[in-house]
Amino acid sequence: MVDISALYSCRYDFIYSNKAAFSKRYIVATSPRSGSSFLATLLYHRVGFGLPLEYFNIDSMAVRYRSTKTSSMQSYYEHVVRVRTDPRTGLFGAKMFARYAIMMRDSYPDLFRRLFDGGALILLVRRDIVAQSISLVRARQTARWFGDRPEAQQPRYDRVAIANALRYIRLNEKWWSDFAEAQALPFISIFYEDIVSNSAEVLKSLANFLNVEGCENRVEFDFSLVAQSDEINIDWSERFAKEHNFIDIRADAQCPYLRCVAAALNRSNGLRAQYSRK
Repeated sequence: MVDISALYSCRYDFIYSNKAAFSKRYIVATSPRSGSSFLATLLYHRVGFGLPLEYFNIDSMAVRYRSTKTSSMQSYYEHVVRVRTDPRTGLFGAKMFARYAIMMRDSYPDLFRRLFDGGALILLVRRDIVAQSISLVRARQTARWFGDRPEAQQPRYDRVAIANALRYIRLNEKWWSDFAEAQALPFISIFYEDIVSNSAEVLKSLANFLNVEGCENRVEFDFSLVAQSDEINIDWSERFAKEHNFIDIRADAQCPYLRCVAAALNRSNGLRAQYSRK
């Protein structure tokens, strides 16, 4: 089984094609613990979709561009698009949370425009947002982001943290929705639960949306993600359901994730004016 961090290695680069210079771009626009890594591996398993990973996660992007021996963020961007554009379709995909989109917009506005101008969005959400919030809190507490790794410490139920995570996820979803409207970007909305229950139908919808034909499997690809939800998650969900009516889920002033996205939403008019397409 392949470790997900290995998917960033050159082993999974595509053979360069001149199609990369004219790549069509799509972004899996989502929030943490939405199942986006699961979706990314499903898309890579089918020929034509590329491999949409977190190439522009600002927290780790500098490390990645040094590892590719590129000299700047611009050259890193060009390198990633070149080696991760699917040569069959000319599609380049990435996945991104609102927090990193905001950071990229503010730190590298030219690259931000290059990435999104003329692109398309796949808006990935979960119907069970409480389960998603619990998954996010547990991952933050234990530093276990993928199921094949051990938990660094025992998780503990924290209703305020779950409420803040729920608020953060909603802010992510609103930011992406507002951004898609402001940019007049084509988008498709999909639910994680539908991917789990009927991945073939979801992939068919995405193929139609992105004009990908054929979609045969990559027989050499051996990767799967381990489900992380267990009795603890179920117990927390039931407990939170009993308590949530009494919880104030306004943004915690000490939560940096909430501050980042909430501040961007407060600047939504500026975003529309600055980045709206001409």
